Amino acid sequence: MNLLLRFYFRILWAALCGLLLVGEFPPFNAYGFLVVPSIAGLLLLLRGMRGRRARMIGFAWGMAAFGGSVSWLWGLFQWFALALFAILALFIALFAWMQSKAEERGLNGWSLILFTTVNWSAWEFIRAELFPLKFPWITPGMAWGPGALLPWVGVYGMSALLVLVVSLVVSKRPQMIGMGVLLLLALVWSRMWSPVEVDASRAVHIAAVQAESVSMEHRIQRTEMLAPDVRVAIWPEYSIPYDLRANSSDYQRMVQLCKVKNLILVLGTETPLPDKSGTWNTALTLDASGVLGEHYKVHPVHFFNDGVPGKSSLPVKTPLGMMGTPICFDCDYEGVVRKMTMAGAEFFSVPSMDVDSWGARQHQQHSMLFRIRACENGRWMAVCASSGISQIVDPHGYQHGSLPHSAVEELSGILAKENTITFYTSYGWIFPWALFVTGIVWWGWLFIPQRWRRS
Repeated sequence: MNLLLRFYFRILWAALCGLLLVGEFPPFNAYGFLVVPSIAGLLLLLRGMRGRRARMIGFAWGMAAFGGSVSWLWGLFQWFALALFAILALFIALFAWMQSKAEERGLNGWSLILFTTVNWSAWEFIRAELFPLKFPWITPGMAWGPGALLPWVGVYGMSALLVLVVSLVVSKRPQMIGMGVLLLLALVWSRMWSPVEVDASRAVHIAAVQAESVSMEHRIQRTEMLAPDVRVAIWPEYSIPYDLRANSSDYQRMVQLCKVKNLILVLGTETPLPDKSGTWNTALTLDASGVLGEHYKVHPVHFFNDGVPGKSSLPVKTPLGMMGTPICFDCDYEGVVRKMTMAGAEFFSVPSMDVDSWGARQHQQHSMLFRIRACENGRWMAVCASSGISQIVDPHGYQHGSLPHSAVEELSGILAKENTITFYTSYGWIFPWALFVTGIVWWGWLFIPQRWRRS
């Protein structure tokens, strides 16, 4: 009975450690410093646990971490949100199970530390990018935020580095603990870099017209009021919630607006599939000459009528340079922005939609992912969200202006065209794939009977 009570206390402590991670995300924003004790607590509580008990500890940590961090999902899905939290927590339970198998197989010292890093990274990458219900929010790398290492290893690489550091810190060997502390200080130092100043020779004046559930006429009037030096205007995702080009009069009004204001307009609309079986969620780019280009949303939002997934991730050639126009959820995942950058995108104009009723917390959390993508790829990014948070972000992930949740305003600012390609954009994106493949091989090894391995 005493042993069972101790185990239940471990479950409670696991939940409390998971709740620490909640403090990393809006509205609390602990800037990465709660990641270490949160994951450290999980690793310590898993020591000596086997099988079902290890999975229960991992599941408790995951339910607290995810359920607390994205509790706003309750407002969207009510009781179904609990199932979503449980699915996310299952990935931590699987991580915990593999940790117990590794200890059972006798891994210790460096072998266990490296396994822990690979084990966490592989499950995180599956959950965020490969699993059908992809969910890239709420990761240690996202909690840590933009920094000098992000353009090298990306957000999943940052998660791996943080777990490596925590594994060293909670090890039993003084040399490893000291190494972990030094690496942690290095990670903290890597975040201490300055905002990027706009190079006047490559400057682009840009504006986001933030508003939800307003008429096209309202958006036109507000765009007409923008300063004369604005060269790019962005309207939100679905700001024209029908096929604009099929409506000749509305389309001509947009072209005329671009002509009168001498600007490029990026807006959200729809494009029917050739067989009329559905639509593509579209970012349409216009100027006085007509359509400059379009992008079909690659990652429609789960459980919503958000169109058929697009297949390509290419920038639009404009008189101002090559411009990437990913749509909202496209920026939650690493691939679309990276591919557009590799294809020549010099800056990004992003139509987005975060419904006002989803609450300020959802808007604030989502805004973090745009900063991650800008930093990974070394590009300026302007985001126009339907009800916030619209923002202008520099290649270091710093905001140079933003509009709060629910505001009906215009955000005007200056960004710059960039041509350098980060290591992450070229090669670093392969790192989480390598960890994923290594994880699969290592997991398989854990299940090979020991007598087979001896032979």
